[in-house]
Amino acid sequence: MLAGDGGDELFGGNERYAKQQIFESYARLPAWVRLRILEPVSQHIGDENPIAPLRKMRSFINQARIPLPERLESWNLIYRTPHTEIFEPDFAAQIEARRPIDAMARVFNTVPEGTLLNRMLHYDWHFTLADSDLRKVVTMCDLAGVQVSFPMLDPGLIDLSLRVPTIMKMDGRELRSFYKRAMAGFLPREIIDKQKHGFGLPFGVWLKEHAGLRELIFGHLQRLGQRGIIRPAFLDRIALEHRSGEPGYYGYAIWDFAMLESWLAAHRPRGI
Repeated sequence: MLAGDGGDELFGGNERYAKQQIFESYARLPAWVRLRILEPVSQHIGDENPIAPLRKMRSFINQARIPLPERLESWNLIYRTPHTEIFEPDFAAQIEARRPIDAMARVFNTVPEGTLLNRMLHYDWHFTLADSDLRKVVTMCDLAGVQVSFPMLDPGLIDLSLRVPTIMKMDGRELRSFYKRAMAGFLPREIIDKQKHGFGLPFGVWLKEHAGLRELIFGHLQRLGQRGIIRPAFLDRIALEHRSGEPGYYGYAIWDFAMLESWLAAHRPRGI
């Protein structure tokens, strides 16, 4: 099987690359505009403000103030919740809550002289490809007895991508600009111009609609709450928020905790 992993991380194909360019433009505003006008005003805009553009402005400024790469986690429920509300006191006292963010920053800052796009590409080579996607694809193919290759990660193609100037990889906010031009006349326009799709499954929606899945997953959460790691009250809260709020958003956290319990049950059946 041929897998397409790596193309986005070589030639600027992920939407977050364009989105973060917008956030970074905020830092280029004069400091007196940001610190004396925009930020003080934004902090007086409440969640219930009826004017949607004002709420969006506050959200944008709050995110723009967070430095990269930490900003990439600003949507994450686990990041947005104080760790003392998630973990049991004895467990919370043993961990460094900022350690994952610090590790992310060290990788991001190993390209101090690079452009923003190249620093994000380098960051994704480490975390998205090496630590995540390639491990998942290779492991699942091995389990299925399928041999997989990654033509987009051929060393020659990687070397070529390193010689392509940033402005050619992404022209403004256009993703994969260089790749699209290079493939014109070779790949059909339907492929070059098609809208990018993610690979995420609607787990949160399924969890809300399928009784058997709910029994399985919430059984995992109940057992996890007995290990002295995660506060049962926090697990109950995200379960309630999932039922009454946005299933997709809370589904991410529920999946993570359920998989943690599944792993612990297999490798630490008598506790950690």
